[in-house]
Amino acid sequence: MVLLVIHSRFVSAQWIEVVTGYPFYFTDATFYDELNGVIVGNESLITTHDGGNFWTKLQFDSIDFVEVIFTEDSTMYSIASLSGPSHQILRSVNLGDTWISLNPIPAGSSSIRSINFINPDTGMVAFEHFLYKTIDGGDNWSEIWGSGGFLTWFNLVGQDSIKMLQTNSFNGYIYESTNGGGNWQNLNFNDDLELLFETNDQPIDFSDWNHGHFVFGNYYYSTDGGVSWNGIPYYYDQGEETDFQKIECPSDSVCYVMALNIPYAPIILKLLNHGETIIKTDFPDIGNGGVTSLHCLNDTFCYVTTSNGRLFVTKNGGGVVAITETAQNDFPFSFYPNPAIDQLHLSFNFMQGNKTFATITNLMGVQLLSEPLNASDPVIDISILPPGIYFIGLKTDEGSEVNKFMKQ
Repeated sequence: MVLLVIHSRFVSAQWIEVVTGYPFYFTDATFYDELNGVIVGNESLITTHDGGNFWTKLQFDSIDFVEVIFTEDSTMYSIASLSGPSHQILRSVNLGDTWISLNPIPAGSSSIRSINFINPDTGMVAFEHFLYKTIDGGDNWSEIWGSGGFLTWFNLVGQDSIKMLQTNSFNGYIYESTNGGGNWQNLNFNDDLELLFETNDQPIDFSDWNHGHFVFGNYYYSTDGGVSWNGIPYYYDQGEETDFQKIECPSDSVCYVMALNIPYAPIILKLLNHGETIIKTDFPDIGNGGVTSLHCLNDTFCYVTTSNGRLFVTKNGGGVVAITETAQNDFPFSFYPNPAIDQLHLSFNFMQGNKTFATITNLMGVQLLSEPLNASDPVIDISILPPGIYFIGLKTDEGSEVNKFMKQ
């Protein structure tokens, strides 16, 4: 593959900072429509009903909000951590102006992670090690998952359809349930996911039951519900490889990603058609703050909160700083056998004096092997790899290409 970079500027399409007047630590935000929105954070919650021109603050002593969501009829739910090993779930039926506390969930000392409702009655709340479900708007809760692993992410795709990512210190598993959590199916196993086990980032998003989008350093997508994943070439910003950390996909063809390239500030990328086109949006430098949440109402209306109390909104896709296209060129390569046992033999158009490197990564993009190739005998020893599915990539001065293989 070859990277084609086109630089351009669009003055009218960009991220606009919405000044709230309350610069506390923003942890999450949600908008019901372009007028009504809520931002939560440390001991505070603010609401707007005019698109962000005026905000009202509600003070909650000793309560640190984690996440806030709207349901289809404008009912709102929020989860919060209290002082000590405790938590609180709150509900609003008037677009966030007043809140009531719901019955607590008996999750012990586990930290509260995330909340998701498919309608005003049916929802779930995730803790570090537990997943609870309600069918009466949060008055009563039942445990539908409990384990020693960390519930890094979950999504209530339908009334009884759930996707979930569980990680521990060594690996990760993607599960699904089609009967509301009564039974679970392990879709696949992915190693080297330990960096995700203590995060409230958004590492996965399913635009529907079959189409999944995953970020772990880079971007990966699935068209079979999460059983198998395909990746795109790594993205480089200012000459350095970036780390994709948060993802939001308002549709299967459009995803927004928050990426980091330390020491530079976070950037927001717009991925089209599973990464065939990557647009670096005109997201501003946020100084010492970090991006705490990224959400979208549709393909063009998105909003971002930061740790230093700032809100940024775009209504037309975020503008364009640069466009990266991934396209096929005249640098294909083949290899055999596939499946392989101990070695991969490669065949490609090798130009004399042109350095060629081969890298092998797992499904999550973690690099496992990297070595230069011998022009006369391009062979890679894969005997140390455990059985599984991997990506092999070749990179030369001419370009790069990635293919998938199986190790038996």
